[in-house]
Amino acid sequence: MIDFREKQVWALYEKYNVQPHPCYMLGWPRCSCQTCIFSSPNTWAAIQQIAPWKIDYMEAIENDLGHTLYHGMRIREKARRGRSFIPPGMLQRWKTEAMGEFSSPIFPDRWELPAGAFGAEMAGAV
Repeated sequence: MIDFREKQVWALYEKYNVQPHPCYMLGWPRCSCQTCIFSSPNTWAAIQQIAPWKIDYMEAIENDLGHTLYHGMRIREKARRGRSFIPPGMLQRWKTEAMGEFSSPIFPDRWELPAGAFGAEMAGAV
């Protein structure tokens, strides 16, 4: 699959009616390191929405180090400058499974292209 275009990957998901990972349903364009330092303000705003304790943890690391991750801008400020890309209604549906155990059917009754498909948001290392 490494040589596949994104369109080909999503076409296979749809063809075989496979439920994408919840992170894609929530708008992430890729499942990688959620708290990557290369993430955009919008990604940090989404993390603040789905897992605020992760922002608290990153802030504690900044405090312990006496240094910020973003050249003088604290992580909480980076999150405030963004706008979460999590689609309305999806947070309630997918948050628990994105942050814990996946319990939805692998083969859903109705397949839908996830919000994160073909996303241009910088989330995770690129």
